[in-house]
Amino acid sequence: EKEERKTPSLACADDLCFEVEDRIQCNASQKVLYKSRKEYCLSLPIPLDKASNYAAALAWETRKSELEKAGEKIKPEDSVKYKVSLLDCFATFSAAEIIQDFLSPATNQKGTANKTTGLKTFPNYLMMQARRFTLTANWQPKKLDVLLDVPEEIDLEHLRSSGLKPGEVELPSGPTEAPLEPDPTIVESLMGMGFGFEACRKAAYHTKNAGPEQAMEWIFGHMDDPDLNSPLVIEPPKTATSEPTVNQDDVQMLCAMGFTPKQATKALRKCDNNLERAADWVFSHADELDQDEPESSPSTASTLPDGPGRYRLRAFISHMGSSTACGHYVCHIRDKEGRWALYNDEKIALSVTPPKDMAYMYLYERM
Repeated sequence: EKEERKTPSLACADDLCFEVEDRIQCNASQKVLYKSRKEYCLSLPIPLDKASNYAAALAWETRKSELEKAGEKIKPEDSVKYKVSLLDCFATFSAAEIIQDFLSPATNQKGTANKTTGLKTFPNYLMMQARRFTLTANWQPKKLDVLLDVPEEIDLEHLRSSGLKPGEVELPSGPTEAPLEPDPTIVESLMGMGFGFEACRKAAYHTKNAGPEQAMEWIFGHMDDPDLNSPLVIEPPKTATSEPTVNQDDVQMLCAMGFTPKQATKALRKCDNNLERAADWVFSHADELDQDEPESSPSTASTLPDGPGRYRLRAFISHMGSSTACGHYVCHIRDKEGRWALYNDEKIALSVTPPKDMAYMYLYERM
C-alpha cells in the first residue's frame, strides 16, 4: 500500500482492498443514506459479553484484581481467559447501532437513526485485525486476555451490502447533526462560581453538555487560554458529504498519549469521531499515521476485486507478551499442502497445533 501511494500505477495492494458500506436509516422518515469507504484491513471488536465462559472469566478478573492489590502471587494455572467466537466478532461488527441526536435532512428535526455496516466488495485476500488492544478507564493501553474460536473456513456473504434497495427512499443531502448549543443550566451553574459568561458557554460546549463538574474541569484546564472569554464559535453541523469535524478535547486526549494533533485528527476522522475506536486505531495503524490521504477516485468501486465471500484461513500473526508496550511478533502460514509453519524472525519450523486462538491479525484467502 505504501508503494502504491508513491506510484499509483502499481496494484500491489489490490488483492487486499475492499469497500465497507454504512447504512443509516432515519427512524422518523424511514429514508436511508449509504456511505462507503476503502479499507485494507477489517477491524473487528471482541465482544467479551458473548464469551462462552463469561461469568467464570469475569469472576477471575475480580479475583485477580484483589490478588494484585494484596500483593499476592498470581498462579498462571489459575488464570481464566475469555473464550469468544470469531463469528460473534463479525456479528458485533455488523450489529445495528442507534445514533442519537440525528438531524434528519428529511424532517429537519432531531431524532434517532439506525446504523449498520457491511462489506460492499470482498477482496481476494481478507486481512482482519481482532481488537486485542483496548483502553482502560484511565486511558491506558491494555491487551485483552481472550481466546478466539477461529474457523478454518468462513462464509461472509451475509455481510454483503449492495447499496440502495428497491423500495428504499434515499435521504436528501443536508446536515445530519444539529449544532450543539451550550446547556443554559450548566452555564448558569458555572457563572455562579464566578466564571465569565463566554468561558462557561465554551466549557459546556466543549464537554458536550456532560455536566457542571466536567465543564468546571475544562475551565481549570484552559485558564491560561488567551481567548477563554472571547465569544464562542459554534461549528456548523456535519453533512452527509462533508468531512467530519473533530472535537478538540478528544484531539488533546490522544495527544496526551504521545500522538501529534495531525495524527489524532486523522484517527478521529477515520473512526467517525469515536474516541475509544480512534485510540485503538492509532495503535494498530502506526505506519499510516503520517501518510497523506490518497485522492478519491470515482471509479474506485468498479476497479476493486470482488467475488464470493467464502474464505479459508491462510496465515495469522500473534503477539507474544502481556503488555502493549513490549513483546514479540511471530507469524504462522499454511502452505498448499495444508501444513502450518511458524516464522519467528530467521527461524522457521513446522507447527503441529498452530495457536489460532491467540492471534490478533488473520489473513483469509478466497476459496
